[in-house]
Amino acid sequence: TLRKEASGPATSCSCGNVFMPDAEFCRKCGLKRDMVSRPDRFGFANVPGNDGRSLQVTWIDPAGLLARWNSMHPESQVKEGHLIVSVNGITEDVEAMRVQLQMQSIQMSIKEEEALAEPFVEPSNGGCEGTKLVLPQEVTLPQYSNCGNLYMGTRRSLR
Repeated sequence: TLRKEASGPATSCSCGNVFMPDAEFCRKCGLKRDMVSRPDRFGFANVPGNDGRSLQVTWIDPAGLLARWNSMHPESQVKEGHLIVSVNGITEDVEAMRVQLQMQSIQMSIKEEEALAEPFVEPSNGGCEGTKLVLPQEVTLPQYSNCGNLYMGTRRSLR
C-alpha cells in the first residue's frame, strides 16, 4: 500500500544545517527555507500494457513513494517493465485503474511482464526462399517548383 501524505516545510537546508522550527532562513548559509507544504507523489509513469488489461511501469522517480517502498522491500521490488494488474481492487480496466492512481492511497498487484512463449528464430536460409519483389511498370515522381513547392510530376517508365 502506498499512501500520499503532505510533507511540511523543509527541515534541513541543502548545506546540511537543521532549521529551527520557526526559521525562514538558514543560519549557516542564508538560503530561504521552502515553507510550502507539498504532498508526496507515488512517483512512477505507466502506459497501457500489451494485453490491454494492465498498466506497464515505464519509469520510477528515485524520490517518489514507489522508490521508497522498493528500498524497504528489496525482495519484491517493482521495476520498470512490470505490469500493474490491479489498483485498489480494480482489474482489467486500464482507465479505471488510472483513476484509482489519483487517490490518496493505493494498493496495487504487480506481475513481471511475461516473455513471449516462443522467441522468433530467423530461418537458416535468411527467410528469402519464395520471396519475390514486384515493382510497378510506371511511377509518378514528385517534382519541385522553383520556389520549393512539391507537386505531382509526370509518369515515367522504369524500363
